[in-house]
Amino acid sequence: KMFYFYNNGVTIICDEAQNSPGNNEINLSGVSIVNGAQTVNSLAELNSEGSLQENVNILIRIIQIKDYEQRAKITEYLNSQTAIKESYFIANHSLVRKLQEDLFKYKYYLERQINEYAYKHQNTSKYNDYHILPVEHAIQRYVGGYLNNKASQAKSNKSTLFDSKNIEENMQEISAEKVVISDILYERISAVITMYRKNRRNANNNEFSTFLNVNPDEYNSDLYSFVNTCDILILNTVINIQNNNSQLSIVPEFEEKQDQKIDECIREAINLIKDIISNDEDLKSSAPATLTKSAKVFNLVQKAIK
Repeated sequence: KMFYFYNNGVTIICDEAQNSPGNNEINLSGVSIVNGAQTVNSLAELNSEGSLQENVNILIRIIQIKDYEQRAKITEYLNSQTAIKESYFIANHSLVRKLQEDLFKYKYYLERQINEYAYKHQNTSKYNDYHILPVEHAIQRYVGGYLNNKASQAKSNKSTLFDSKNIEENMQEISAEKVVISDILYERISAVITMYRKNRRNANNNEFSTFLNVNPDEYNSDLYSFVNTCDILILNTVINIQNNNSQLSIVPEFEEKQDQKIDECIREAINLIKDIISNDEDLKSSAPATLTKSAKVFNLVQKAIK
């Protein structure tokens, strides 16, 4: 019965609140718990176990506000002593909300918060055939692909990309089309990396050497060891090749010729990276996982393309 006095309570922000004093109810839309989520989870767990006592009360503060910049600040200031991912703070940023809207025309659903799609739309069919893309993936792949000066950071320290102080700079020139392109490329690059990993586990698996158009008898997997952790570096290289040669145009509705062009660019990127590493004694002696985070390698590859 003293819980009300011991607990700091729960703060909720929402787009709209409709109070019904007679029913002792309030209906909210556009809701986020910005402080007290741990408390709510604990109470919910007790309730599911049948252990929550009826005399437990809690202070609830509800803030109706549609200014998303202010919503983000409320979230940040109320959690000044709690470790919360920076990506949570950007969920209500105006640029992120606009990006979510713009991506709908490409049949992409940008999840601004973890499990947003399942929570909001699991019982609806409106977005059933949409590609679900978490905001962290969207921004990491966009920055890694299009921002040359931050591409290595997208690989080596991606959490800093979501810093509230950097997010506007990182998203200045973002567009739905660039996000879709970087995502499509990333997924194909990931499939190629999987080919390489299969070959490393089984020397008789020739998928990767076939993809590279290399005779299996002449293929040396050690020369491509960087591929295992090279997702962002290959992505950045492919997009720079595309921008430099203007030979690749991607839209979500793939055609076979576009698939072939993408694979050609990925092959060119992998071989370019291999040659740069092989021709530098310092790089050759470095661990592959270190190479694919190295700003030096990103710079050398970007310079070679130019």
